[in-house]
Amino acid sequence: MVIAFLIIALLYGGIHFYLARRMEKGLSALYPIKKPVFYTVFAILSLGAPLNFLFPKNNAFSSAVGLWGSVWLGVFVYLLLFTVFADLLWLVFRFTPLKKSLNNKARFFRAAAVLLFTLAVTVTGLLGGAKVEKTSYDLGGHGEEIKIALMSDIHLGAAGSLHRLEQAVFTINEMDADLVCLAGDIFNDDFHSVNDPHRVKELLLSLCSRYGVYAVLGNHDSGETLSEMRAFLEEAGVKLLLDEAITIEEKFVLAGRLDLHPIGKTEGLKRGNLEKFLPETSLPVIVMDHNPKEASLYGENISLVLSGHTHKGQIFPGSLITGAMYTVDYGVYQKDTSSPHVVVSSGTGLWGPPMRVGTKNEVVEILFSLEQ
Repeated sequence: MVIAFLIIALLYGGIHFYLARRMEKGLSALYPIKKPVFYTVFAILSLGAPLNFLFPKNNAFSSAVGLWGSVWLGVFVYLLLFTVFADLLWLVFRFTPLKKSLNNKARFFRAAAVLLFTLAVTVTGLLGGAKVEKTSYDLGGHGEEIKIALMSDIHLGAAGSLHRLEQAVFTINEMDADLVCLAGDIFNDDFHSVNDPHRVKELLLSLCSRYGVYAVLGNHDSGETLSEMRAFLEEAGVKLLLDEAITIEEKFVLAGRLDLHPIGKTEGLKRGNLEKFLPETSLPVIVMDHNPKEASLYGENISLVLSGHTHKGQIFPGSLITGAMYTVDYGVYQKDTSSPHVVVSSGTGLWGPPMRVGTKNEVVEILFSLEQ
């Protein structure tokens, strides 16, 4: 564990030193800068992310550190991407007739361009991460339809999570949904990181739906404060389905599965076989399963699967990674005509950087026929 920590620390520090040196060399090519001041400021900025993991998220100071660290994480990603790209481009130019133009002026503009692109993407990402949009799917079929409102990955306690929840609840209540489903990662690892639990409870209690509000646990809904998370949701009018299924008004069955890979303590809760708790029924079966990793394994006895978890990568190029990792990392998927529809949300909230680049925070509206 200690060795792994040292390796990560050295890698993180080494990459930051590379970035700082490239910026310092480029900017000082035309204008002298005070190196001790520059490297000190860069080092302080880089400390935000590791400090974010050291302080408990239960006061104004730790919240400020968390915001600093999470924003810097996003800046770091794009600063690294643009710096590496600029260095590769510089290397290519060295083997072309353009190599004569690679002077101090070019070095300065290379560094300045990296900083400007990083700033532009960061600002765009922060603005995108602050809003919640509605995405609608009509899954067809015939007969009676129900309207499902799907939220996933709210990450209560993350930077800006309360603001996003307010938008999401407003959007759902405008939908006039029959059923509200929260497909996991409601919390961001620690219940005590929720800044205003009274307001959160108020919002969850205000959710309007015909059949109620149901939820499953995600991989971040675990750890030392899991019992407090569960108690809070119960008080907020949210029914947790922990590897269990209920029949709603003899119209459909709603099942909720425990997460595949929780990252903290689970109080003895362990994912089991769906067939062990799913009743024998001819009614449509809707399953909430936080992680869509097993999306292609559901058979014809299931009508609809609701998932989240992937965030669709959240910030580009993360979407390329989730697209390669999952059969479906976003949208609607159906393996074949006898398989269920699988709806994967990009999430209502954020983990890590409070940014969206190439993706969106969303509430999903699903029109689903009880006779497919």
